[in-house]
Amino acid sequence: MNHDEHLLEPALKYVMLELTSRCNLRCVYCAVSQPDFHGLDITLGFDRLRAELGSEGGIEIQMNGHGETTIVRNWDVLARELMDDGHRLSLTSNLAIPLRDEELSVIRRMSRVTVSLDTCDPELLARLRRGSRLEKIEANLKRIRAGGSGPYVAINCTFTDKVMEGLPALVDWAAAHDLQCVALTNLVEYPQVDPEMIVRHPAEVDPVRALALVREARERATRQGLDFHAMDGLQELLVEASARWPAA
Repeated sequence: MNHDEHLLEPALKYVMLELTSRCNLRCVYCAVSQPDFHGLDITLGFDRLRAELGSEGGIEIQMNGHGETTIVRNWDVLARELMDDGHRLSLTSNLAIPLRDEELSVIRRMSRVTVSLDTCDPELLARLRRGSRLEKIEANLKRIRAGGSGPYVAINCTFTDKVMEGLPALVDWAAAHDLQCVALTNLVEYPQVDPEMIVRHPAEVDPVRALALVREARERATRQGLDFHAMDGLQELLVEASARWPAA
């Protein structure tokens, strides 16, 4: 094969790596909380996985999924080895478990960390993301930031009627904790699991108010130097629902 033919070969550039679909939390809106959900760990051994990805680097690896990566034994060892192989790693985590020093050293080398966090109201957070405590998240973030420049850190907020009023405050909280981004995720609706914490999509409750809050949050983020993103289709859905919404 000549050089030009080699250039036409497909090359793997991005991998989403789900080490487990198990989770330490039971968020009321998540598939993991459904009674018939059974979490599983990846069956491919870490050595085999590393070999499959190769040691020449160049792959963007996102460690996340339905589950929580940091509950997998030796996840940090694998992450360190993959970065030593030259791959760029990012992590999505609920940061609900105190991180060990070894895990922190790995996270500080990553390009990005996305924290699953819907609200900076401690009581509401504990009811929505059952098992999560805001003070533990804050402690982990402080330790990550204590290492110097570290990774780009974003918040991923599942946008529901329960958290929409607190969205501007969440942006302010992110700025106060030296984060870089707040991102909104569309709610995927499953059967409700907690009759005392029913969550609905803001488009079904008050899209006009929700849209105004998204715009306010975006403006606050811009003023404070944060990035702000809404999942594809979320803002468009709110706009469409607002057009049909009865006048107050």
